[in-house]
Amino acid sequence: GTDFIVAHPGESEELWQEALKKFKEFPLTHIHAFIFSPRNNTHSATMKDVINGTLAKERLNTLKSIVEKNNYEFRKKNQVSLEVLIENQKDGFFEGYDQFFNKIKIKSDKD
Repeated sequence: GTDFIVAHPGESEELWQEALKKFKEFPLTHIHAFIFSPRNNTHSATMKDVINGTLAKERLNTLKSIVEKNNYEFRKKNQVSLEVLIENQKDGFFEGYDQFFNKIKIKSDKD
């Protein structure tokens, strides 16, 4: 996985399309993506060409969709028994993460 900032000031359509192409080619199955937010006293906070909120959300959702598809394709190709580390139980579900860092929910009426 990786972190990725979407809609950084100056992110042109050309740069965005190039990033999408790389995400489609690169086998990332997890991502921590978020929309740029300016921080005081940083160069980025003073940059022009700010991406509007609607477009930023569209780009974020597009990126997440690509990575979810990558994750699905990876899991489809690697059908193995999962080892799940259960982290909590809530509302009739055990929740945890498998060895590939996928969030897993298991429905159960047992404790």
